Amino acid sequence: MSDLFNKCSFLDENERCSIHNIRPGICRLFPLGRYWEDDEHFKYILQKGQCHKDNLTKIKVKKWLGITGISEYNAFVVKWHKFLKQIQRSMTGLNDEQVRILNKFILKTFYQTPYSKSISFANQFDDRLMMVKDRLGLEE
Repeated sequence: MSDLFNKCSFLDENERCSIHNIRPGICRLFPLGRYWEDDEHFKYILQKGQCHKDNLTKIKVKKWLGITGISEYNAFVVKWHKFLKQIQRSMTGLNDEQVRILNKFILKTFYQTPYSKSISFANQFDDRLMMVKDRLGLEE
């Protein structure tokens, strides 16, 4: 397989991330993963063999992720995880068209509708989550 498929397209000519300061969550996490103990508790784990850099040193998860307010971030991760599990359970018995409509609604609400920079992401997310649960008749 060619290197084109084996490395990130955002690596520069020096094999450094060219979007490091604005990288998405999945990139911040790599090569870490999350091990879910239940719907509300998880631990970060290192996915051995995923990072092919030499001479890596130990680093705390908080520093690795580079997210200020790691507690708030982790609380968001738990809320999102619980919501997705709830949606997954609610899809039982839906036909393909209903699933498509539900997926489109979730994508539009959480991903395609811009978030304001003047209001905290957490507050906007919580408002959207509450609205979606209300519209879909989902229990807290």
